[in-house]
Amino acid sequence: MTRDAKTLTTFIGVVYLCVGLGASILPAMVLLYAPKTVLASTDSLIFFGTLAFIFGPSFAIGYAWIRRRKWGWYLLIAYNGLLFAYISYGFVARIHNYSESHLNLVVMGFSIPLIVLGSLIALAFQRNVRASMSC
Repeated sequence: MTRDAKTLTTFIGVVYLCVGLGASILPAMVLLYAPKTVLASTDSLIFFGTLAFIFGPSFAIGYAWIRRRKWGWYLLIAYNGLLFAYISYGFVARIHNYSESHLNLVVMGFSIPLIVLGSLIALAFQRNVRASMSC
C-alpha cells in the first residue's frame, strides 16, 4: 500500500462527504423555513425521500473511504454503477426524443457525469486502491 493510495482514498472520501453535505443544504433550509403544512404534503415527502435515497449513501461512502473499509469499496462500485445505469438510460431516452439542434447539449450534459462516474469506478479497481481498502 503506497502513500499515494492512502491520499487518494482519503480525497475520494472527503469529496463524497462534501457532496452529501452540499445536497443536505436545501432540505435543511426547507425544514427551517417552510410552513408545517407544506412539509406534511405528499410532494415534500417524495422530495425528501428522493434526496435521501440519492445522496444518503454518499455519507457512508465518504466515511468508509476515509477509514479505508472494504465495504466502502463495494458500496462505491454499486452506488456509482447504479447511477451510471440510470444516467445512461436517461441519456438514451433524451437522444431519442430531442431534435438534432439540441443534440450537442444533450450529449455534453450527459457525458460529463458518465465520465466522472466511470472514472471513479475504474479508479476503485486499481490494484493499489483495492489493497488500501482491505481493512
